[in-house]
Amino acid sequence: MTKTLLSLAELEDSKPVDIKSVDLVSLSTALVTQFMQVYDRPIILHKNSNSIFIKGDELKLKQVIIIFLDNAIKYSTDVIEVFLESNQHMGILRIKDYGIGIPQEEQSHVFERFYRVDKARKRDSGGSGLGLAIAKNIVNLHKGEIEIESKEHIGTEIKVTFPLTN
Repeated sequence: MTKTLLSLAELEDSKPVDIKSVDLVSLSTALVTQFMQVYDRPIILHKNSNSIFIKGDELKLKQVIIIFLDNAIKYSTDVIEVFLESNQHMGILRIKDYGIGIPQEEQSHVFERFYRVDKARKRDSGGSGLGLAIAKNIVNLHKGEIEIESKEHIGTEIKVTFPLTN
């Protein structure tokens, strides 16, 4: 937990990130492969291109994807889907699970520090309530946006957009 708090504090310190051209498809493919091996869970990767280059710090972008995949693993038992798309200006990452979902009234709070939807599960899933706050800070540092769409007992979809490399 201390390590996570330090990571969050470092992000909020507004230090400049090491922005380079990062292939979102390559990065996501490697992480999805690792997650499937470690957790022995089906994760389907959908992509509309063999490469999508976004502006970013590869290590921090990796951290965002890990946070979202980890949450999908924790809160669902069914298949997880990862969608990689791009439009004229943005690279788009969507991670969709078919798990427990998040109640509508809780969704606006999930990116707050230490916020947990189900306080009773805190120790069972091992989370601290900081992962999504860290992810949001990283996405903000990359001039990206996060959207969440969730329905209880149906699942959750996280959509993250990042500016494309020129």
